[in-house]
Amino acid sequence: MAEFNRNQKIKPSISPKLTKAPREFEQEQPTKSNSLEEQDVSDRKTNRN
Repeated sequence: MAEFNRNQKIKPSISPKLTKAPREFEQEQPTKSNSLEEQDVSDRKTNRN
């Protein structure tokens, strides 16, 4: 019974994470692409130098 009660307590904490995950992933994608583009630009600058 103790394990079952633990599972019940864990489920509500996991469900908001699952609902937040796609939103955070969508928000992270553009920031990652921008950071990658910035890295490419910085790499090109270093290569030119």
